[in-house]
Amino acid sequence: MIDSSSIKKHLLFVKNLLYLIVNKVANFILPLIYTLYLLKVVGVEKYGAIIFSQTIGYYFQIFIDYGFSVSGAKQIIDNSDNKTKINEISSAIQIARVILILILFVVLLIVIYSVDRIYEVRFLVGLFFISAIAQNFSSFWYFQGLQKFKHVSILSMTVRVLSFIGVVFLIRKEEDYMIFGYIYSISFIIPAIYSLYHIYIVDKVKFVLVPFSEIKYQIKNSFSFFVSVLSNSLITYNIVAILGLKFDDYTVGIYGSAERIVKAVMLFNHPFSHALFPYMGEMQKKNPQKAQKFGLRIGFIAVSIMFLAAVLGYYFAPTILIQPWALGNRFVPSVPYFQFLCLTLPFEGFLRVYCSTLIILQGRNKLYLWVNLFILAINLLLTPIFLDYFGLYGACISFILTSAIPMFILIYFIHFNNNKRNENVVEEIL
Repeated sequence: MIDSSSIKKHLLFVKNLLYLIVNKVANFILPLIYTLYLLKVVGVEKYGAIIFSQTIGYYFQIFIDYGFSVSGAKQIIDNSDNKTKINEISSAIQIARVILILILFVVLLIVIYSVDRIYEVRFLVGLFFISAIAQNFSSFWYFQGLQKFKHVSILSMTVRVLSFIGVVFLIRKEEDYMIFGYIYSISFIIPAIYSLYHIYIVDKVKFVLVPFSEIKYQIKNSFSFFVSVLSNSLITYNIVAILGLKFDDYTVGIYGSAERIVKAVMLFNHPFSHALFPYMGEMQKKNPQKAQKFGLRIGFIAVSIMFLAAVLGYYFAPTILIQPWALGNRFVPSVPYFQFLCLTLPFEGFLRVYCSTLIILQGRNKLYLWVNLFILAINLLLTPIFLDYFGLYGACISFILTSAIPMFILIYFIHFNNNKRNENVVEEIL
């Protein structure tokens, strides 16, 4: 006899996956178009200034989030039927974020007036700091935990559509590059308002004054996720940051334009990992082996898609991108770096969709933390050396290794050393 509840869960997973795929297709196409448009209109140098400033903003966004997007979603999954607990979780996380924002605003001022290179782009950095605040109050984690992926799609689509419209209609010449900061901030502020309205008015989640011990618990509970996300983000973005501090905006633009296009393709991994997280979370509680096999199948699908994208990107995209109706000759210096970076796609697909998702759901937070710290240490050590010896190709090598090395390490621990109690991973990794 067919289990009706099992069918409903499978249908919900497929529905959520379709929402996210449609969303991410749009999220791939729109950012790709306006990235190409920005490069063509403002040029490589001004685009370098934009992505350097945006990278600084990303760091602040990570500190404001503090891993709550992962720990919060997991807690919502575990307490989806307990409205009182959801009220407490949501309130504690929001209060913790406000405290972090106040602290980080002071840090932002110190950084701007202490580092000359950042002072040069201070207005853009300030705008991206505002977008970081708004992005965190969009509360994707809440909707993800309740498997309300329709709202996740609406919020994400709103950001992309507003950014696309603003860029295409308001940025017309090189001097307009500053406008992108305003567009980017507004595109996150509007979804944040919608998100807060839906949570507190539609879903009737109550904001409650929780004891400080609850806030401390949330901070402590999110710490391992925060360090993992921070280390992963430092790994991902520190290449542009190092280039920005070490070289001029033009050099940053050459590498950054190639990296941004590759990252746009990586967005296809997100619908799989986001839809898998709550679905596999339920499966993990009842049958861990079944969850692992299911995740592995989806992981292979993601790898296949990313491998095809890498091949197409390597052989065909460069020829298309240098056409006059696309980027033209301005993108020619970035072509070899773009082709090299395409090698990252299959590694990133399997790492994000299968390895990271399963390790988190297995509760092996220490392992996940130490793997990311290990990769961060390697990245921080090797990136400057690679840059000195191989130039921008060194930046590409660092980018590829940040996906390949953790993928192989996590595969080892998932399939050959899956004893959750064996958490003494420092010695095993190092």
